[in-house]
Amino acid sequence: MTAVSRATMPLQIFPQGAYARAAAGLAVPLNLSFAAAPPIFAAIMTSAGPHAALWLAFTLSIFAFVMLLTLFLRHRQTSP
Repeated sequence: MTAVSRATMPLQIFPQGAYARAAAGLAVPLNLSFAAAPPIFAAIMTSAGPHAALWLAFTLSIFAFVMLLTLFLRHRQTSP
C-alpha cells in the first residue's frame, strides 16, 4: 500500500510537470522516517516501556489520519 500511495499520491496533489520533483521531495523524509523508526521505538520501549511506545504509535497514527483527512479536504476544495 505504501508503494502504491508513494507513486500515485503526488500525481493527485501536484501538477504533472512537478511530479518528479514532488516525488523526490516526499521520498527523502519518508525514507528517513522508515530508517529512524525502529531504533527510536526500541529506545522508547527500553527506557519508558511498551505502553509508552504503544501510546506514541497511537498518537502518531491519529496525527497521520488527521493530516490525510486535511489533504483530502484541500484537494476536494481545489478540484473542479
